[in-house]
Amino acid sequence: MVPQLKALTGHRGAWLLRPKTGDEVELVALTLWDSRASIEAFAGSDIDRAHVQPRARAVLSSFDDVVDHYEVVYGD
Repeated sequence: MVPQLKALTGHRGAWLLRPKTGDEVELVALTLWDSRASIEAFAGSDIDRAHVQPRARAVLSSFDDVVDHYEVVYGD
C-alpha cells in the first residue's frame, strides 16, 4: 500500500506501529498528508471512515471502522 500512497499528491509519509500488548498483535497505521483535501482524494468524502485494503481485511481479525485525525501544530 505504501508505494500506492507515495504516488498520491499530498501524501507525506506512512508508519506502521506495533504497540506492546498482550497475546494479540496490534498494528497502528499512521499516514501523513498535506491537507484535508489530500485525504479526501485518497479516502473519499467520508474521511472518518477507515480505508482498509481487501488484502489487509483478509488477514486482520478486526480493525477499527473509524479513524482519528490530528493537525500538526509543531514539527521538526
